[in-house]
Amino acid sequence: MAWQSWLKRLTTQAVKLHPMKAFCILLLAVNVLVFGLGDGWFGHPRTEIGRSPAMLSSQLNAQALTVSPGQLQAR
Repeated sequence: MAWQSWLKRLTTQAVKLHPMKAFCILLLAVNVLVFGLGDGWFGHPRTEIGRSPAMLSSQLNAQALTVSPGQLQAR
């Protein structure tokens, strides 16, 4: 059968990878790794370290802040 000869040829021959293809595959793998680190695939993202939900209660009351119309039109 044709697929058996193709499989035999594929497994017996050494696969030659062009250096530019190897570089692109490596670059893609590193890109996925860095994205995963930043997105938290391997634990907590670095941007979340040191944050706690309890700090939200100590934030300023946004409803109490007012901006006067005169200062907005001056800009």
